[in-house]
Amino acid sequence: SYLYFLETHFYEMRKSAMRSGCRTVDRIVYFADADGIVKSITNRKIWKVLPLLKTLVTLIECHYPEIVEHIVLFNVPKVASAVYKVVKAFLDPVTAGKIELFSGVPYGRFKELLEEDVIPVEYGGTNRIDYPQTSSN
Repeated sequence: SYLYFLETHFYEMRKSAMRSGCRTVDRIVYFADADGIVKSITNRKIWKVLPLLKTLVTLIECHYPEIVEHIVLFNVPKVASAVYKVVKAFLDPVTAGKIELFSGVPYGRFKELLEEDVIPVEYGGTNRIDYPQTSSN
């Protein structure tokens, strides 16, 4: 389950922080690549992912309230950015302030928020962890 995935990663982050003498993790930054989302909508595969996203949001809200510091969505299509401008008006201002949308890959923003060893290789960092991915095919 995704909750198990989160707990495993949080455990590894706590161990790493203790070994290095760093402050333990109490906030997370969530990056999501939206490449392929339009194709997923047009071929209707997005509907298979929505229950997972709903479950994920529910689990995080229930077990990790206010742990999210930033949500950075990138490779976001223009139409999705336009829709978000409307949706944003209905969000809590604190929540809305945590969400950032980019039309491309925001390498600079990655490096502002994360250390290079945390950024996945495919986005310019050195991290080789195999993160969960979905496919729009």
